[in-house]
Amino acid sequence: MLTGPIAVLTSAEGEIVLPFRIGINNDIERLLRPGAALSDLHKALRRYTHSAAYLYATAQPDALRHDIVGEPFGAVSDEDRLSARQTFLIVQERRKQRREQRESEKLAQN
Repeated sequence: MLTGPIAVLTSAEGEIVLPFRIGINNDIERLLRPGAALSDLHKALRRYTHSAAYLYATAQPDALRHDIVGEPFGAVSDEDRLSARQTFLIVQERRKQRREQRESEKLAQN
């Protein structure tokens, strides 16, 4: 989708997730391959920034935002940190409910 890797994104499991600087999507859009759909990029960025790992990283007390090359750009605001924490807790609760539902269905089949 992009013309090359960008440092701010994780490239392997277990790497530290870095919160994006506000407006980084404009920088990333410039790296979109010719013919690639901008809407697909927006969906991918939304999925990434709404992942539990990203929300958890953003909710940390000392969280910093990072630019496209992975350099610190500034602190995550208290408002954004609180929002990330609340959304993270919602994501965790939904995961728990889905897991319990699957377990319940599995028991009902036996």
